[in-house]
Amino acid sequence: MTLSSQNDGHPVEIKETMKITFYIVIFIIGVLLIFLLTVSFTVIPPLGEQYIIILNIVIWAIGGATALIILYTVKDFLKIRYFSLSNESIEFNVPYKPKFVIFWKDIRSIKVTKKTVVAGKVRRKFFVLSFDTKEEEKVFKLEKGRDFRFRTANQILLYIEEYANKLNKQYLQE
Repeated sequence: MTLSSQNDGHPVEIKETMKITFYIVIFIIGVLLIFLLTVSFTVIPPLGEQYIIILNIVIWAIGGATALIILYTVKDFLKIRYFSLSNESIEFNVPYKPKFVIFWKDIRSIKVTKKTVVAGKVRRKFFVLSFDTKEEEKVFKLEKGRDFRFRTANQILLYIEEYANKLNKQYLQE
């Protein structure tokens, strides 16, 4: 897919939310709550009256805290993500980051670096976009699967590369 054949040099605008991912998480939390109810009413009572209250408090405290942490993590998934690319500028507007705008006239080169950060069992994939300008280097970290869906993030990089080539800007991808 080339830029010229898809949109003939017109500005590119991408707006999306992560609603599907959010609803999948809500479903998983619902399954967790059903599991907690099942444990509370079927597993704990045979252990004896002395343990029922304490174990229910512990289970529901841990389960409730887990559900709240997960909800807090995905709360921004319903908000709109916005990417715009034109002959004048590149713009990213992601809910939990400051708006990022850079003008092509200021850009000398673009360097894209892939990074993977592993924290426990969670693996996060980033594209670090470094824009070398006349004054300073500006950086935008594009997190795949959180800022934009995986496919959209890859598509954004293709658009930026094609515009960079079209506008005679150096584009490096590591």
